[in-house]
Amino acid sequence: MVPINENEFSSNILPGTLSILVAERNPIARTSLLDLFHYDGHRVLEAADSNTAILHIRNNGAIKVIMLDVEIPSWQSVVAYARHTLESPIILGMGILNVLDVQELGLHEYLLKPLAFDDVCETIFRLMTVSR
Repeated sequence: MVPINENEFSSNILPGTLSILVAERNPIARTSLLDLFHYDGHRVLEAADSNTAILHIRNNGAIKVIMLDVEIPSWQSVVAYARHTLESPIILGMGILNVLDVQELGLHEYLLKPLAFDDVCETIFRLMTVSR
């Protein structure tokens, strides 16, 4: 993922300020997502591994969206803990492999990398609308 010039970006898709956890092992991809969500006005937490992601979930019960790299070891434990702890979290898996059954994996959606930020925002918005 290539960092985007902030002057060329604004999604204006997601409502209000969301609390978003980005759990991504690739530091460039993680930083890009963090910067984009932050620039779009959201509260963003970051994790490079499953343990840190679970700590953020434990300490920040207001997380509404989790962007989860499915190549992080033990990523399934993050999904299980989030579903048990948070109220109706939207969990998006990210990766380079095609996944056939996202619901079986406990995900709401699976996004193939490289990600397009507008597509990510549209997916989150669609899932927020459906879950209301």
